[in-house]
Amino acid sequence: MADSHDNEQDKKVWAESMEKKVEFSNMNDGLLNFCLTHGFVGGDNKPRASKEDMEWLRKVFDGIESEAKMMFNILQECDKYLALKAKGVKPEKTEEEIGLGLEELVELVEDINNANDFVKMNGQYEMIKLLNEEKNERILENVWWVLKALVNNNPHAQKMLFEHKEFMQVFKKQFLSTDINSPVFFKIICFVCAFINENQSIQNEVGGEEFVVKYKEVLKNGDDKTKDRMKYTLNKFSDQQISSL
Repeated sequence: MADSHDNEQDKKVWAESMEKKVEFSNMNDGLLNFCLTHGFVGGDNKPRASKEDMEWLRKVFDGIESEAKMMFNILQECDKYLALKAKGVKPEKTEEEIGLGLEELVELVEDINNANDFVKMNGQYEMIKLLNEEKNERILENVWWVLKALVNNNPHAQKMLFEHKEFMQVFKKQFLSTDINSPVFFKIICFVCAFINENQSIQNEVGGEEFVVKYKEVLKNGDDKTKDRMKYTLNKFSDQQISSL
C-alpha cells in the first residue's frame, strides 16, 4: 500500500513538524503523540506534533467535559430551576431548555457506567424533586424517560429506587392519578416495564390491587399505543394472573 504521506506537500508539512519536537510533560501528551503518529510509514522520520499542534489540541481537550460532569451540570440546572420557581423568580432556564437537558441526560444514563455514576451523585433525588414539584408535561415525560434508562437492565438502580420511600410514593401517586392517554402516562408504563424486569420484589409491589385496577382501565380504555405497551409490560410479570389480564 502506498504511503499516505508520500506526496511532496505532506513531506514538507511533516518535515516542518519534525523541526519542532515536543518534550512531553505527561503521559497524556505522549499518548496523544502516539495516536498522531501511529501507522505512519517512515521509520525514524515519523512526524512529531509541533508545540502549536499540542497547544491547540490541549485547548480542545480541556473544553471537552466528562460525561459525569455533563450529568452533574444538568442536575445542577434542574435544581436551580426549581429553586428559583419556588421563590417566585423567573428561572434562567426555560421549560424547553430544561426538557432538552433531560433528553441529553437520557442518552447519558443509558450507559451502565454513567447510570451508576448518576446514582452515586444522587441524581435520583433531583428527579424525585421534579416529579413532586413540576407540572410541565414535557419535563415530566423526560424525567420518567431518564428513570426508565436508569433502571433498564440495572438491578442496582432498580433496588435503589425500590427501597427509596419517597420515590415509591410519588411513583404510585403519578401512576394511579395520571390520565391513561397522556404522553406522561405512556412514559410511566415504559418505566414500569424496565423497573420490574427480573425483580420479583418489585413485581409483587406493582402487582397490588390498586395497580391491577389501573392496568385493567388501560386495557379497556387506553389508545392502541398505550394498550400495546401495557400488554408488553404485563408479560414481564411472573404472576400468571397479572400477565394474562
